[in-house]
This record gives sequence, C-alpha cells and structure tokens, in this order.
Amino acid sequence: MPSSTITRNYSKQLLFVALLLLPLAYIADCALDAMIFGEETFARQIFQPTLQEVAIRGLFSFFMALIVVLALYYLQKSTQLERILRGRNEELNLVTQELEAFNYAVSHDLRNSLTIVYTSMEMLRDHCQLGKNTQCHFLLTTICKHSEKMEVQLESMLLLASSSRESLPKQKVALDELAVEIEHELDQTYSRKHPEFQITKGLNASCNRNLMRMALEHLLGNAVKFIPEGRNGQIEFGQTSANEETIFFVRDNGSGFDPARTEQLFEAFTRLPEAGSIAGTGIGLATVRRIIERHGGRIWAESVPGQGSTFYFTLP
Repeated sequence: MPSSTITRNYSKQLLFVALLLLPLAYIADCALDAMIFGEETFARQIFQPTLQEVAIRGLFSFFMALIVVLALYYLQKSTQLERILRGRNEELNLVTQELEAFNYAVSHDLRNSLTIVYTSMEMLRDHCQLGKNTQCHFLLTTICKHSEKMEVQLESMLLLASSSRESLPKQKVALDELAVEIEHELDQTYSRKHPEFQITKGLNASCNRNLMRMALEHLLGNAVKFIPEGRNGQIEFGQTSANEETIFFVRDNGSGFDPARTEQLFEAFTRLPEAGSIAGTGIGLATVRRIIERHGGRIWAESVPGQGSTFYFTLP
C-alpha cells in the first residue's frame, strides 16, 4: 500500500479519536469538579451548564484532545521513522557483508598470483646465484623481498576490511624498531632527499604489528614526500602524554597544510591543494585513520603552512 494512502487512513483515525476524546474530556472535567464540590454539581454541569462553563470546558476538552492526538501522531511518525532506519540498517549490513566477501575474494586471488610470482623469482634468483651474476641476484632478491611485503600488506588490508565487531589480534610491538625499518626503506625510495630521522627509543604499544607498520609507512612516507626540494628534512617520531594518556606523534618540517582543512585530510580520495604534483591517491591517511580507529584510538593533525606538520595518534 502506498505511503500516501496509509497517511490518509491514519489521519482519518486521528480525527475519529479527537471527536471521541472531546466529550470524554468534557465529562472527565465535570467529574473532577464533582469530586471537589459535591455530587449534585456533576448532574447540573452535565444537564444544566451555564454558558461560561460550556465555553471553559469546551476549550479545555479541545486542548486535551489536541495534546493526545499530537502525541499519537508523533508516536506514529517515530514508529515509521524507526522502521525506515531499521530497513536502511539492514541494507547497509548487507552491502557491508558483500563488500567483505568481495575483498576476501580479491585478496585471495591476488595472494595466489603473488605466490606464483614469488616462487618463480626465488628459483630464478637461485639460478643466477649459481651463475655468479651478482647484479641479477641483487635485483631478484629485491623483487622477492617486495613481493613478500605485498603479501603481508594484502593480508593486513583483508584484516582491516573485516567486520569491526571482530577483535584484532594484538601483541606488544616496538614501534621504534618498525620506524627504523621504514626509515631504511624510505632512504632507498627517496634517495635524493635523505631527511634526518629522530626516532625515540622504547616506543612500545599493544597493537597489530602488520597494520601499525602500514600506518607508520603512510605517516613517515608522507613526511618525506612533503619536504620541499632543497630543504634539510627533519622528521621526528616520538611520544608525549596528556591526561594520563600516551600520545604518539610524527613531526616534520615539510610544506604543511591549511589547518582549516584538517578534517579533509582523513577523507578517502581527497587531496589538498598543498599536495600539488606530489604522487598519491588520497587514500593513505584515510587508511591510517581506519587502522587507528580499529585499535580504539584517535588521530588528529596540526600544521603551520610552510613550516611543517605533526600527526598525533593514540593506541589504548
């Protein structure tokens, strides 16, 4: 049945209720007076009311009936809205389940293909080693290393895409050691910049190691990418505390961004004007936020345009 027909039918029901309530409210008011002033008052007010009493009680009855009708109306609207929201929620859950199934299928297929590539490269590398071709062996070793890294990333993305109701497998992780590993990789990737890293020792947290490595790769990688050419880059990874809460941070002296656009930083496929021609898809910081939030933490950023940025995050 169309919603307009349902609304018309319900309006007729409300009108009927209002007409029924008017005399009932009038009689109830008369009975209340009878309880206060005596039983003979009830009979007189019902059968021999004065004009003033009729006007006052009629107005009272009208407002009482109006209040009840409005309450019933908003109750019906509330029930209808709840039904709509429940339907939307069911649709969203269905889409989420389909997306998770799709992510799993894609990740599974990619991992199978990657395993074949990795195995083939290992065989070719061993063959080159027998032939004493050091340059070929080095290149194939690099390919194997990054193929293995891609497999770990695929597994991490699959874990990240899983339902938020599932708890993450966590362990005590030395974040400073992860940062040092990433620093060495960034030195090779951005060989022209060579920023100076300051990594505080003893940065430990209970988290998922693979996911946090992915988050730090994005944060430290962005810090390097946004250092202008010709500037001596300074990147710091450390921790502070506020209100008895440990807060980790990644600070750089890069180009920075407009503080008014801070919220846009963490939106998927959004790139700020400051990014310019710097390579990127706009998905990195959105992924970082998802990782931190899946751990139950928070992430935010501060910046001074032209002087650098600081990204803060917590891990409960």
